[in-house]
Order: sequence, then structure tokens, then C-alpha cells
Amino acid sequence: MADPTPSKNEKPAILTRKRRMAGMLPTLLTLGNLVCGFAAIIAATKDETTGLSLPFGWSPLKAACMFILLGMVCDALDGTAARLTRTMSRMGAELDSLADVVTFGLAPAVMACKVVGMDIPFIAAHWDDGHWLHKCVFGAAAVYISCAALRLAWYNVEDASPDAHGGFTGLPSPGAAGAVVGLIMLYGVLGDNKDYGGMAQGITAVAVVLGLLLLGLAMVSRMPYTHMVNRMFKGRARIMRLLPLLAVGGVLVVWPTYVLPACFLGYALSGPVLAVLRRIHPARI
Repeated sequence: MADPTPSKNEKPAILTRKRRMAGMLPTLLTLGNLVCGFAAIIAATKDETTGLSLPFGWSPLKAACMFILLGMVCDALDGTAARLTRTMSRMGAELDSLADVVTFGLAPAVMACKVVGMDIPFIAAHWDDGHWLHKCVFGAAAVYISCAALRLAWYNVEDASPDAHGGFTGLPSPGAAGAVVGLIMLYGVLGDNKDYGGMAQGITAVAVVLGLLLLGLAMVSRMPYTHMVNRMFKGRARIMRLLPLLAVGGVLVVWPTYVLPACFLGYALSGPVLAVLRRIHPARI
């Protein structure tokens, strides 16, 4: 009967195969991020009359938002997986940026165009069917996607690892996409209110256009943004730092449609606030 224990010569080969398989995990997560962005675009542009089904009976825009959020999870995990498996490479960084351009650049811009292109009664009744808003959203979306591409290219050239410090210069593309998703989620929630839904949706649609423009400019700005994950797990007393995060997570489970947009929009606004505070008290911030 053959001995199932590998010989000394076979052990290095087995370890090499295991390392190669483990090294595929970061790439698969990055590709998962890319596929989520592609799925978000497909869902956002879905025609209600077609037979394409969406998970859990979601509306096209809600499904697109969920795919963006799932892409964020993949984006957060691929870097961690690369460090744990010691497979960090230049190609992985470039692939990550290409996936981010689709998921956090192109997909949110398409979703915003879809929102403004929908029949919004308040806009149609007051401002010439909203044609002016359609032109504005295309321009704002073009600025947004261009700034997202510039930021990701600049980040790769700068080669500044966020794990080496506690913050970013300029709004990270996932944060910008999250803010757009937050506005779109608010648009969907307000549409369910029969009393003031039309007017509130119209205002939110205008906010989406302005948000695309301002978020795009924030991505290529020099405003400081905190790296939340590094800040949470840096130094001692990590458990105490996790308590606020767990509290937010608990509230998020109960009221996701309100808390999630508030978190993303709050993070997007934290950059200007930090920039002002640094000018007032540069030694303290």
C-alpha cells in the first residue's frame, strides 16, 4: 500500500501550488468588483418591459445600488487578501484601478443619468419637461467619470499606500460612488411618499446632478479624508473603537435606506470640514 504522506521533494511542489491558488483570491475579488460594476450598469439601464429578472424582486435602481455596495465589499477585501497571501503586485494595483473606474466611476454616472431621465412629475410640470436637466446631468456625469479616471491614475502614479497612513488626499472613488448611491436611494424612498414624493424626488434629482459635479471635483481635490478602516484598527483599544461602528451597524440593519445614505454623504462632506478645521487649527488636526 502506497504511503499517503508526501515525500520531502513533493512538499515544496504542494506548497507552491497552494500559494498559487491563494494568490488567485485577490485577483478574483478584484474581478468580482468589476463584474459588480457591470451588473450595476445592466440593472440601471434595464427596461421594465423586458423579461430580465432581478434578485429579490428589486427595482432596477435598487438592484444597481446593491451591486455597487457589493463591489465595495470586494474592493475592500482584495487588498487585504493580497497582503495576507503576500501576492501584492503592480499588475494587481492596475487591475484594481481598472475595476474601480467601472464600478465607482462609470456605473454611478449611468445610474444618475437613469434617475434624471425618468419621468419626474414635479420637474415636468414646472420646467419645460426637464430637458435642461437632462443636458446638465450628461455634463456632470462626464465630469464625474473623468475625475474618477484621473484620480485613480494619479493614485497609481503617486503609489501612496493608504495602509501607511490614516487618510487619503481627495475623496476616494468608493466614497464618491457611495454618496451617489445614497442620493439615488433617497430618491427611491421619497418616491414612495404620496404626499410630497413628486416635489421631493424633483429636488433629489437636481441634487444628484450637483452631487455628480461636486463629488467629481472632490476626487481630484487636495482635501483630506480619513481612512476609516485604518483608523479603527490602528494602535491599542481597538475594541473600544469598534463600539461606535457596531452601533452604526445595528442602526443600519433597522433603517438601511436612511442610515446608509447619511453615512456616505457624511463621509463625502467630512473632507471640506477637515480642510476648514486644518486652516483654523493646523496643529490640532
